Amino acid sequence: MSIIVGTPHVHGAGNAQWVVGGDDTRHRGADIQTCPHCQAIIDMQRWAAASVQNFCNRCMKPTCDAKECVEDCYPYVKRAEEQIELIERRLGFCRAAGLDPGETRLILPG
Repeated sequence: MSIIVGTPHVHGAGNAQWVVGGDDTRHRGADIQTCPHCQAIIDMQRWAAASVQNFCNRCMKPTCDAKECVEDCYPYVKRAEEQIELIERRLGFCRAAGLDPGETRLILPG
């Protein structure tokens, strides 16, 4: 497997390195990005070589092959912000009502 480093579609990408094999150890690597909708890891060389490159025109970023990521732009960061806002509203309501809010956890779909 050859690795192409510095191709135009990897702006802002990270680089993953790993070791493959036992006796004949080889090092492998890839330019990677995370899907802006679900945080799945995208190997940018495989993404560029695929017959269809999934790309979100609203985020202007490459996306993974998951159906919900291709069809709709609902960024992961937006989900997190909405969950935090709901928690803050719940805590505010509990304080105003004189109730003990108990334990509050941030649970992101994922």
